[in-house]
This record gives sequence, C-alpha cells and structure tokens, in this order.
Amino acid sequence: MRGRADIYVAFYQAALMQLKPGGVCAYICADRWLLNEYGAGLRNFITTQGFAVRTIIESHEVAAFESEVSAYPAVTIIAHESQGPVVVAKALPGIEIADRAHVLDLIAGARSDAILRVARFPDWFHGDEPWPCSSPEALQLLKRA
Repeated sequence: MRGRADIYVAFYQAALMQLKPGGVCAYICADRWLLNEYGAGLRNFITTQGFAVRTIIESHEVAAFESEVSAYPAVTIIAHESQGPVVVAKALPGIEIADRAHVLDLIAGARSDAILRVARFPDWFHGDEPWPCSSPEALQLLKRA
C-alpha cells in the first residue's frame, strides 16, 4: 500500500496471496485502484507474480447502492494462473434486474447488448501501469494503438 490507499488494496493482495495455483478471487469493490497511483503496487503484484486478470466489469452507470456514493464498484476476477484473454465489460442500467444466466452468457461470449457492453482482449497490461476499463470500445482503440 502506498499514498492514500484505501484499505481494500490490502485485502485484495492478502486474498491473492492465499490462492493456490488455479484458484480464483472475485471482488466487488471500488474501482479506483485500477487507475490511481495507490493501486500501482497491487497492479504490479498481480501482473508480475503469476496472477491473471480474467474479467473486469465496471458499473459506473448502475444504481448499485441505495444511496448515492462517490466511489464506483467494479467486479474483478483474478486467478492464480498464466495471463490469458481478458473480458472487460461496462454494466448499464437494467443489469440489476436482468436474468443472471443472460448476463453470464454475454460475458462468456464477449457479446454486448442493452445492459452490458463487452470486449475481449488477448492479453493485459503489465507492471504497474493503469488499467483503463471504463469503456470497452475506448480500451480496444487504446490497445490497438
């Protein structure tokens, strides 16, 4: 942890350190660590210590809480395995009442619709560089550049 890090950064790392090979950790937590300086150490740990980002689902536009909050949640799924393809998705209003099987099908097939915009990438970022995930389309352009 560094700077003004939120305590959840330590929980992420502690959980990942307990994973056996092939184990998976999924969190629903604020997404600020994906971009901010205080998340650099965690991003570096994940990408250099044998972990793979499988899925990130950003949910800035979804009413995930009963009251308004200043931090937006993201679902991150990270496994203790070699890095492979990554699914990045943006949840849209309506996903909170969507059929769970339909949402899982969209993610697995990397298909978008009215409740979820999805993109699949063959690899991921390395080291401590930021993980810009707010728009799958913008990320596709960035990765191509």
